[in-house]
Amino acid sequence: MVKVKGPFLPKNFGKIVMYSGVGLTAVGLGVAGWGASVHNDAVAERHTLQDREANNDNQMQAFYDLHSDMETGKLIHFTGLGIAGFAALTAAVGSLL
Repeated sequence: MVKVKGPFLPKNFGKIVMYSGVGLTAVGLGVAGWGASVHNDAVAERHTLQDREANNDNQMQAFYDLHSDMETGKLIHFTGLGIAGFAALTAAVGSLL
């Protein structure tokens, strides 16, 4: 006769999942805030360059390069929001386990 061992998951598995989800939600929101900061800094710098009477070639190149910083910041921001959303769902499922 084969004896079956107890459950494969620890007794506090639901709490582990819930607290992991809560922690990852905080990380995701932090990443989203950082991405928004990168984006907004690039926008502010572009406005500063745009307000000048005349720009030399280096300033014009910096103006165009800031567009990629804006896009990178936006990507980081929305990635952080995606992480936070997934982690919030994980926390909700963990609270039900």
